[in-house]
Amino acid sequence: MRLSFFERIPVSWALTWAIVTAAVQIFLHTGLTFIILNFGCTMMWVLAMNVAGGLTRPSGSYIFWYGTLTVLIPVTLKAAVGEAPDTGGWVPTLTIAVYTVSMAAILLASVMSRRVTAGTRSLADRLQASRPFDFHMSALGCLMLSAIVFALTSVLPQSNGSFALILRRLDVFAVLAVLFGTVYAVQSSGGKKTYCWISLVAGTYVFVQGVFNFSKEGIITPFACWLVALAYTRFRLKIQHFVAVALIAFGISHYLIPVAQIGRGIPTDSFMQRVALTGMILANIDEYRSIQNENEAQGLMLERSYFRTSVGAFAERLIIWPADDTLISFSSHGNYIGYGYLWYLFYSWFPHVLLPNKEALMPQDAGGNYYARQIGMIVEDDTSTGISFGPAAEAFHFDGWRALIVMLPLLWALHFIVIDLIAGDIRRAPWGLFYFMVFSHMAAESAVSGLVGFIAYNNFGVIIGMFAGTFVAPLLGQLVYRDHGRRTATPLSGATFVH
Repeated sequence: MRLSFFERIPVSWALTWAIVTAAVQIFLHTGLTFIILNFGCTMMWVLAMNVAGGLTRPSGSYIFWYGTLTVLIPVTLKAAVGEAPDTGGWVPTLTIAVYTVSMAAILLASVMSRRVTAGTRSLADRLQASRPFDFHMSALGCLMLSAIVFALTSVLPQSNGSFALILRRLDVFAVLAVLFGTVYAVQSSGGKKTYCWISLVAGTYVFVQGVFNFSKEGIITPFACWLVALAYTRFRLKIQHFVAVALIAFGISHYLIPVAQIGRGIPTDSFMQRVALTGMILANIDEYRSIQNENEAQGLMLERSYFRTSVGAFAERLIIWPADDTLISFSSHGNYIGYGYLWYLFYSWFPHVLLPNKEALMPQDAGGNYYARQIGMIVEDDTSTGISFGPAAEAFHFDGWRALIVMLPLLWALHFIVIDLIAGDIRRAPWGLFYFMVFSHMAAESAVSGLVGFIAYNNFGVIIGMFAGTFVAPLLGQLVYRDHGRRTATPLSGATFVH
C-alpha cells in the first residue's frame, strides 16, 4: 500500500460512502432527521476539503482532521458496534445538527479563504524560491536548535511572559527534525530506509518528554511524524511496516496511554519524580489500569457516553463527541455566555509588555475547565483539570445558532487565510507537513479559544521555524557535517502527489 496526500476526493466516492452509511443507519433504525443531517454533513465535509485543496494545503488538512475526528469516526464506530447513531449521549440529533451547521460554516470559510489566497504565493514558496530546501542539513540543524532551546529553558527562570516560556511555546524544532530526517532517509536511500540517526534522536527526545510529562500528544507525535513523512514521499508500506505500526499502536494504547492518564492525576514536583512515578505505574500497570478504568467509567457516566457498548477508554478519548454533546445539551437550555470570552481571546494576542495584566481581563465564566464544572464533568472545586471541547460546541455555547452561522465562518476563514499564506502547497515547500501533524490533535479539540490562540501564537512559531529551518538550521548542520557538496532532492523532485 502506498501512502500519499490527496488533492481532492471524487464526489462520486463521497456520495457512495454517504449512501452506504445512510443505508446502514436505516437498518439500525436511526431517525430520519439524523440520517439526513449526517448525509449533508458528509457531503459538505468532502466539498470543503476539495475547495481547500485536500491534504496538499494546511486548510485542507484542518478540515480533514476536523471532520474525521468530530463526525466520521464516532458515527462509523457507533454503527460498527451495532448501535443506532441517534442513540446514546444527551442530545445526539441536536449534536449532529450543530456539527452539520458547522460543516456548512467550514465550507463557506473555505470558499472565502480560496478567494483571498488563490494565485497568491505563500511565504514558504517564497523561501523555497530563495533557497532550495535541503532536508538533510535542515533536519540536523533543527535537532541542534532543539537542543539549544532545551538547554536555555532548563536554566532560565520560568514565569508568565518570561523568555523561557516564550521559547518553549515556539519550539517546533524537534518535530521538524523527525519530519525532515525521515524524508531525507527515504530519499537518500531510494526508499530502502525510513529513518536516520537524526530522526531517531529527535523522535526519542519527543517521545521521552511525552512519556515522563504524561502527554499523550507527545507520546504519539514521533510515530505520527514518521507516517506523515512517509506519506509525503509516497512510500510503499510493506508487511513489516504494518506489523511495526500494529505493535506500536498496541504498546501505546495498552501501556503508555494509561500511564499518561494516571500520572497526570498524581502531583509531582520535578522531572525525576515523574520518571520514578512512571516506573512505579508500569511495574503495577494491571492494578493501576483497573483503578483507572473505574474512574473513567464514572467520568463517562457524567458525560453520558455516546456508546452503550464498551469501545475502550482510548477510543472514547479519541473522539470529542461525548464532551461536545454534554456541553451542547447544557447550552440548549438557554445557558449561553455571550462573546466576552471571544474578545478576551483577541486581547490576549498582545504581549505582556503591552498588556502586563491581561489575565485579569479574562471572564470568570469561560474556558474548558469552567464549562466542565458547569455541566458536572468534574467536581466544583477542581480548577486545574484540562477539559477539551470542539470549536462547534464552544461556539454554540457562546450564542447558539447565531455564533455557528456568523462567527464561526469568519473565524475559520481568517484561520485558513493565515495558514495557507504561511505554508501554502506542500508540493512547493514541505512546511504544510507540520500543520498536518498539529491539526491531527487540535482540529477537533481546540475549541474557539484554541483556534484564536493558534492564529497568533502557533503560526508565529511556525514562521520562526520556517526561517530558522531554511537559513539557520542548514548552517548549523554544516558546522558538524563537512560533506558540503552532498545535497538531497528538493520537495518537488522528491515526491509525487495524487491528484
